[in-house]
Amino acid sequence: VLTKANYPGKSPALKTGFSGYNGASGLYVPEYTMAEYPFFITFESMSRLPEYMALFPPAFSLPCENMTVDNSKGCVAGNYYCDTNLWSRSTCDRGHWVPPQCQGTDPGSGRPRVSFCKELIMVDPNWDTGFFEGQILMFKLNFTLAYTGTTKFPTVVLDYMARKQHILFYGFYPDSFVVSTKSKRVGFPTPTPEC
Repeated sequence: VLTKANYPGKSPALKTGFSGYNGASGLYVPEYTMAEYPFFITFESMSRLPEYMALFPPAFSLPCENMTVDNSKGCVAGNYYCDTNLWSRSTCDRGHWVPPQCQGTDPGSGRPRVSFCKELIMVDPNWDTGFFEGQILMFKLNFTLAYTGTTKFPTVVLDYMARKQHILFYGFYPDSFVVSTKSKRVGFPTPTPEC
């Protein structure tokens, strides 16, 4: 805070506390993925380019231990981050949020729909509550969301990156974690008052 006492000879230019910075949450892909598959810059690549979707880990790939709230309780119902929320059009299954398009059986093939779905790494369902789940529903993207909690999230993402595995994960820019991973934000349409 600038005052006459700490900025002598001038009128104080500012009398306020911390004003924060502009930033935004989003879904990110590693830079090495973008270098090889440049169309990942837009969400449409995930719905229109099957070869792009094929790169991501299958749904339910993340070991359940990475999604538990209390490690001492183990992988049991009620001990996942996802279990703390109720969703009206989807379910929580073994720590994953599962949208309708990943539930049940595909009428054309008879295979479970979840076998066509991929995994997206999230932190907590209370962060940007319902926003990314809404994006998955609105754009009919075949993703389940794996919630790891704040403590395990960096380790999970960095483990995938150490293996150069293609992943999609939650992030906030200009957070130092996203910057340090050299990841790029996937473009989704900007929300408007009408939508």
